[in-house]
Amino acid sequence: MISFSQRILGDIRAVSAALKLEPGIRPDLSRATIPNIVQVMYAAMMNRAYDAASLFRYLEARECPYPRDTIDFLLLNFEGGDPDHHLWGRGVLGEYNPLTGTMPRWD
Repeated sequence: MISFSQRILGDIRAVSAALKLEPGIRPDLSRATIPNIVQVMYAAMMNRAYDAASLFRYLEARECPYPRDTIDFLLLNFEGGDPDHHLWGRGVLGEYNPLTGTMPRWD
């Protein structure tokens, strides 16, 4: 069975490519679902480390429809060390980074 975390990563290559079009084209997340937001969070973390506040500002600037409490819940829910159930870990300074080995392989 594929976990929710693994399903989130299924489209991460496309999400990551879309975010790389910035700053010229900024995505509008106003109609994004929770899985979409989690994908954007993961893809953003692939490019640089964010703490909870800076990640929320990043999402808010792109019209994220979810409040800070929801983003904090998602950060906490997907934080950990098991790549089958978690997407990111947190460093000693509070910065979030994608887990090594969670990215699907495209051969």
